[in-house]
This record gives sequence, structure tokens and C-alpha cells, in this order.
Amino acid sequence: MDDFAFELQNGRSGLTRVIDIEDDNCHLGDGMMALTSLNEENRPCLRVYYGSYCTGVYHVNDNTTVAVGRSKNMCDIVVKSDPLISRMHVRITPNSFRKETLVEDLSANGTFVIDYNMSSKLQKKIPTVVEDGALLQLATSDVLIQVVY
Repeated sequence: MDDFAFELQNGRSGLTRVIDIEDDNCHLGDGMMALTSLNEENRPCLRVYYGSYCTGVYHVNDNTTVAVGRSKNMCDIVVKSDPLISRMHVRITPNSFRKETLVEDLSANGTFVIDYNMSSKLQKKIPTVVEDGALLQLATSDVLIQVVY
């Protein structure tokens, strides 16, 4: 109820919440590319993992930018406080038609793309297209994000 009252007073979107590992409802598994099915609402969804456990699934509107980081005031999705994750770490804009995601790293410690067991660091403040099924790793922490179409 406190969260609901906070969102009413502060006008934040329904996406915002702090991720807790106890809230796991799906497992990433050894293959790391396990989640590729279309979600029920036919909208892109962001699946956020802490370690190998899914801690949040967020349905987003197509071509809508979602900010992720540790600041409740600046971000749509707030991850656990970790000094390696910036207040606003990354912006993610999914495109269902092309099945690709535009990602902009805004962090001090970097955002990495993990695609088929290859990892590369995004260039800071340069929007980059990421293919369907790739994972985004925030800094060197255990926080991973996957866009599912």
C-alpha cells in the first residue's frame, strides 16, 4: 500500500519498483538465451535478472524508452542499490517490428551486451542496436536485462 501511495503522490509510472531477489519467478539457466517466446500481451517485455533468477517482468509499450538504474527519482525500473550501477545506468527502447532494441549506456561503469556467450561493452552515450535475445549486463554486477518480443 505504501508503494501505491508513493506512486500516486510522485506521479511515477507503474513500472517503477525495487528488485528483490526473493521475488524470483523464472530461472535463466545454463543456456542464458532461454527466454525468446512472445509474451501474452503482444508487447515487448523486459525481464530483469539478479544472478540467474528473474526478479521482474515489465511489459512496455513499443518504441517507448525505459530508464534503468538505482535512482527512484530518475528511472522507470529501479534495481537494487549497488555502487557499480549508476543512478541512471541505461536507456532501453524496444522495437517489436524489427525485433531489435536501441540501448544507450549512460553509466560510469559500463553496460555489456552478452549475445551467444560473446560479451562486448557498449560505447557510452552512443545509442546501439542490440539483436533479439541478447542480455544486457549492468556494470560488473549480477543484474541482467533481456528484452523479449
